Amino acid sequence: AVGGTLVGVFMLFHGFAHGTEMPAGATLAAYLAGFSMATLAITLVGRGLGSLLLRADSRFSRGIGGVLAVAGAYLAAA
Repeated sequence: AVGGTLVGVFMLFHGFAHGTEMPAGATLAAYLAGFSMATLAITLVGRGLGSLLLRADSRFSRGIGGVLAVAGAYLAAA
């Protein structure tokens, strides 16, 4: 229950943040449609790459994970 509540609160604030990024003059329906399609594309590409990495050598997957961790730490600190 606590985890679900935290996720719900995060989703609310995350959605609000993206809503404030909507360009002036854009219609809500068009913005939501484009945002939904982009989210779907990112999800499908991520799942596809994840599936390919599961078949790859684990050292390669760990190397990719390390690079992503370093990039994430850099972006968090910047």
